[in-house]
Amino acid sequence: RAEAGAPIMNWCYKNDYLCTMGKNLYVIERRYLTGIVNLFDIYFPIMDVVFVFDNSEGKHELIAKKTPNSDLYVIDNNKFNKLKSYYDSTR
Repeated sequence: RAEAGAPIMNWCYKNDYLCTMGKNLYVIERRYLTGIVNLFDIYFPIMDVVFVFDNSEGKHELIAKKTPNSDLYVIDNNKFNKLKSYYDSTR
């Protein structure tokens, strides 16, 4: 049920989820967003060492880190604040 003029891709609807190229976009987005919540709710509080990377452009860029001898150290405030803003919006 792709719309007229839509880009030529393998679009389909299956169980009310938009799918493309065999990947369920809803599931991918849900898991990504759940991962952000889990990062703040579960992993930061219990882990001694945490590294948060952005690999969205094919390179690993360190955003923040937590080590046993320090509190959370944010390296890229802009990217970290986007994650934190999403997390805060779920509370």
